Amino acid sequence: MPHLELAVAVPSFIGSLTSCLATTIFGVLYFIYPPERHFRQALVVNLLLADWINSLNNTISGGIALSERHREDYFTAGAACTTNGWIGQFSVQAIDFNILIISITVLITVRKNRFQFQPSWLKTLSVCAIPWLFPLITSNIALGLHGYGPVSGNWCWIKKDRQDLRWGLTHGWRVAIFIVTVSIYTYVYIYLARHYRGVSSVGSQASERELHSSSEQELSRMGNSKEDDKKTLIQTTCAPASPNHNTTGRIKKTPDLRKMLLLNGYPLLYILLWLPGMANRVHEAATGWSPEWLVAMQSCTQFVGLGNAITYALNEQFRGRIRDRS
Repeated sequence: MPHLELAVAVPSFIGSLTSCLATTIFGVLYFIYPPERHFRQALVVNLLLADWINSLNNTISGGIALSERHREDYFTAGAACTTNGWIGQFSVQAIDFNILIISITVLITVRKNRFQFQPSWLKTLSVCAIPWLFPLITSNIALGLHGYGPVSGNWCWIKKDRQDLRWGLTHGWRVAIFIVTVSIYTYVYIYLARHYRGVSSVGSQASERELHSSSEQELSRMGNSKEDDKKTLIQTTCAPASPNHNTTGRIKKTPDLRKMLLLNGYPLLYILLWLPGMANRVHEAATGWSPEWLVAMQSCTQFVGLGNAITYALNEQFRGRIRDRS
């Protein structure tokens, strides 16, 4: 039975507890002060539901581990440990795939020339179900292979001697999701930078043409005061309007785009908080052990739920919504 390191167990417990409380508060406020209906909201709720399940599961097991820390076998193999490991595998991978779905949705958003993405409730439900399907498969595969047991830390999970299952069912997929997510956001950044530079360029050219047209009109009036005003009138009506029209058409699309880009914070925060954990897993797989400081850094992963709840509150301006409805 692995020894419980308090330097790892305490920060992990604090992270899972605060994440559980934050996502619970989010759920309560979401129903009391419901936001506008938008596809974005369904994706966020799906992610935070996975956060809540995972953090609640780890908070319960972490509390048991800390209360029984004086015992050598603070966790023992059995039904309770297997259940904890199954829920942990299912929920943490649901978070991974929710992040992937959010990233792909943002990519689709910025690639559409005209984004009005309000799918039916059936399509929304189908999209939200996708991130739960693969975790259901992997968690049951590990269960069928009797892979769950006590591990170092605050929970039960896939046994340490089953690195094939750990990487085949979890870590390998997470690394792939990391790579895909980083690639998507690199592309999105470059695409948006070029897109808005083009909008600014069109707007500048239109302004220059209007200014040039106005100057010609003034010179015409000053130099030909005895001529009929029809010439000036004709020049006035010939001011180029198409660039302005196109620019306005493109700018009008940005509110929908802006709403979906509020999703950016979740994948970026996920990657940031999971980097220490993934570094620990890679080091452990390569060398067979990990230094205590790197293992302790893995507790950052338990703050993902807290970070997502705070991101949602900031993005959706929860404080203002509560004040307006009070």
